Amino acid sequence: MAEPFKHRFLQRPFFEQLAGDITARYPAFDRERFFGQLYDDRWDGLELKGRLRHASEALGAALPADYGNALAIPTNV
Repeated sequence: MAEPFKHRFLQRPFFEQLAGDITARYPAFDRERFFGQLYDDRWDGLELKGRLRHASEALGAALPADYGNALAIPTNV
């Protein structure tokens, strides 16, 4: 049987790269909070769409709460 799609993508190396890219542009990025919320007790039971949603929520929690401040984070280095 083929490996589930959710196990081929959205793995730790992807999120490490993402966190590194964000930190390079926004040094105040709370990596510990991001990874703590991302890999909580629900992660293993989530399917692909659930993981995408969960990851976006964890990312949102680690970025500035103010929308304008979040948008001000540069998108290129």
